[in-house]
Amino acid sequence: MSEGVVAAPTPPQEPKPNSFSRIVGVFFAPGETFASIARRPDFLVPLAIIVILGFISGVLIAQKVDFKSVARETIESSPRAAKLPPDIIQKQVNLTAGIMKVTAYGAAIFNALALVILAAILFAAFKIFGGEGDFLQAFSITIYAWFPLLIKGIIALITLLAKKSITLYSLQNPVASNFGYFINPNQHPMEFAFLSSFDIFSLWTIILLIIGFAAMSRFSRAKSAAIILSLWAIKVLFAVGAGAVRTLGMRAK
Repeated sequence: MSEGVVAAPTPPQEPKPNSFSRIVGVFFAPGETFASIARRPDFLVPLAIIVILGFISGVLIAQKVDFKSVARETIESSPRAAKLPPDIIQKQVNLTAGIMKVTAYGAAIFNALALVILAAILFAAFKIFGGEGDFLQAFSITIYAWFPLLIKGIIALITLLAKKSITLYSLQNPVASNFGYFINPNQHPMEFAFLSSFDIFSLWTIILLIIGFAAMSRFSRAKSAAIILSLWAIKVLFAVGAGAVRTLGMRAK
């Protein structure tokens, strides 16, 4: 009897993912690409690219920036600076310059940590609302969705290296991909914070995160957008709030 039973055909297994084709797919076929990432997550190759480029960028920028000059510009733009004696300001300049230098050389590590934190926040948010998936999927999606911002980083590096000198303003917003680029952050910190939030590359990344987390969680893209945009709105409110505090301090001065 058993000889006449025909076994059901085994469904073909998805081929091992090619990370480089996935990176290309993020830009040209994001829906299909993130569906594939959700099925078979991977992050080593794209994360390595982000870390290596972050390290190169940090070293090149660190060699060009006068950290003490930028630190002094940062401190003297604060309303509190006028009330501080010169020796205290100098100590703060030295400390801030040291922190900036460490941050520049450690950019690759800080970028990787930022991606882990972002993936954890998004993963937790989608889990709260009952979404499917695990952290590996969330982290892989976050890494691949970050590539528009990586392109911005490359453009920013080229722009900064082409300058004769690098100021605090050029470090804060080196690419004209948002209207905050045309605002002086020292004179209009609240407006700068708000307009800088609507950055073309940042919004591009947000769209990719929406597509990717919808594929992972099995939510509709509308629900995925509602969750991610809510978190982004909170970030914008904090940035604008910090700018508002600084504006009030400038007026009180």
